[in-house]
Amino acid sequence: MNVTSGPGNILLNQNQTLKNLSSVITQIKHKLDPAECTQILIGIAGIETSGNAAQITADFNQTFGIPTNVINDALLALINGLEGQDGTLIISGTGSVIYGRQGKKIYRVGGWGNLLGDQGSAYKIVENFFKIALNDFDRGKTNRSQIQSDLLNIFAVDSMTAAVRKYYQLKRPEIASLAVKVAQKATQKHTGAIKAILNQANLLALQAETMFNNFEKSYPKKVALAGSVLTNNQLFKKRISSVLLEKHPDLKFLIAGGDNSRAVIFWNAKGSM
Repeated sequence: MNVTSGPGNILLNQNQTLKNLSSVITQIKHKLDPAECTQILIGIAGIETSGNAAQITADFNQTFGIPTNVINDALLALINGLEGQDGTLIISGTGSVIYGRQGKKIYRVGGWGNLLGDQGSAYKIVENFFKIALNDFDRGKTNRSQIQSDLLNIFAVDSMTAAVRKYYQLKRPEIASLAVKVAQKATQKHTGAIKAILNQANLLALQAETMFNNFEKSYPKKVALAGSVLTNNQLFKKRISSVLLEKHPDLKFLIAGGDNSRAVIFWNAKGSM
């Protein structure tokens, strides 16, 4: 069952976020038999920073009379991706972040935004490819190389200076969306695109290695992959998997499936967090 309302980030607009969530829960409750409504699991962006998860949980429990838990949206993705089990969730989309679960402990590596982190993200793939093309341009080639031509094609401009100008005018999601075009160049065996993708896959693999080192004792073997880059870019996925398997041949990879709302099914698989 899919029910939608407005956006939700507790830090940006708490009242509207709670109003939107109440609307969704009310719609779902009206569509289901009361016997089917046994628990509610809510993932809200910014809930950890806000520090009021307990109060919001109590309010929803009182309003709907159904056992409710409120967690952050990343933890919701972690539980869904690993289906309630211990392991690592690697997310690479517009940005990137890695989460790990071991028992009741949650670990995090990366996810610090495009200026301080986001290695292996769609944004960083485009940025990396752009830097490769700029380095090619700076070496003073009089004729456009394949790398430069690819860049101009991707950014739909006719000069490197115009490409730079456009890059600084675009918003982060707009730049990240161009990773699809870099991936297309890679499938055509264009070296610059391949190099950018492999570079970023290697960096994300290093962050995953940091996660494995953070786990207590032996690390969980399950690794869930999520986000547009890891689900759609086969070169990227193959690279990060092969790098990690070289050191950890016992890892078990899977693609995180379905909407993160599935996490409620697995919430009590190994006990609540």
